[in-house]
Amino acid sequence: MARGPGRAACAVAVFLPMAATAQAMPGAVPWDHYGGPGRPDCTACHFDAEAIAQSPALRLEGLPERAVSGNTYELALSLKADGLLTAGFLIGAEAHASQGRDASAGDFLSADNRTQAGEGALRSTAEGARPAARGVTEWRFSWHAPENFVGTVTMHIAGVAANDDLSPLGDRVHLLHKTVAVGTE
Repeated sequence: MARGPGRAACAVAVFLPMAATAQAMPGAVPWDHYGGPGRPDCTACHFDAEAIAQSPALRLEGLPERAVSGNTYELALSLKADGLLTAGFLIGAEAHASQGRDASAGDFLSADNRTQAGEGALRSTAEGARPAARGVTEWRFSWHAPENFVGTVTMHIAGVAANDDLSPLGDRVHLLHKTVAVGTE
C-alpha cells in the first residue's frame, strides 16, 4: 500500500525517540529483563511480536547435566535467525536450594568485550551485537557454580534477533530456560 508524504513524516516523528532508545540498549539492557519467573524480558522494549518460548534459535553449550559446586564452566551462547543483522542477549540465573533457603546462583564472567557481567547476570555489549556469520551471533563466557550448594540452578536467557533499523519493530525475542543440578561431587 502506498503511503502519502504526510503519513511517512508522522511515522518518522513517532519512531525517532524510540530509535534513540533502541540504539542505546545493547550496552544498557536492564539487568533483570532475562525472563525469569515474575521478571520482564526483551519484549518490554521489542514489542512487535510475542517472545518465542524455548526457542530453538537460542543454543547454550557447555552447561553440564550436573555441575559441581564451586567449579567454573565455559559456556557458548548462539542466536541463529533468518534476517538477523544485529543481536543481543541477557542471561540470569536463579538458585533453588534443596535446603529450602535462598542461595546464590553463582557468578557469570565475561570472556571478552562482547559481554558484560553485573548484578548476577550477563548481557551482550555493543561490540557483541554484530554477527560473525550471516544470521548467527555467538558469545562466550563462564559461569562459576555457587559454592557449597546442593540444588538446582535455572538459567533464563532472553535474546533479540534484530533487523538493525534502530526501532523496536521487526525484531524477534527468543527465550530459553535451562536447569542444571548442582552438587558437591
